[in-house]
Amino acid sequence: RIHLVEIRRKNEAALASAHTNPALAPSWIKHCEDTIAGVTKILAMDDDQDTPNGTYMRPFADGQSRFERLED
Repeated sequence: RIHLVEIRRKNEAALASAHTNPALAPSWIKHCEDTIAGVTKILAMDDDQDTPNGTYMRPFADGQSRFERLED
């Protein structure tokens, strides 16, 4: 939990700084926004007393991973 809070804090600071620098790539800004949203979702689940320990959640909103499976 401590690491997730730190990740969110650092990404929020980076995002605030990014909005003052128009030279940054929009994809980098989107990555920060997505990271903050994901961490916030995980922390909300951790805070929810009705969610049993060990509950799994989908890390991507549409249920599809952004990563391709490696070929064996």
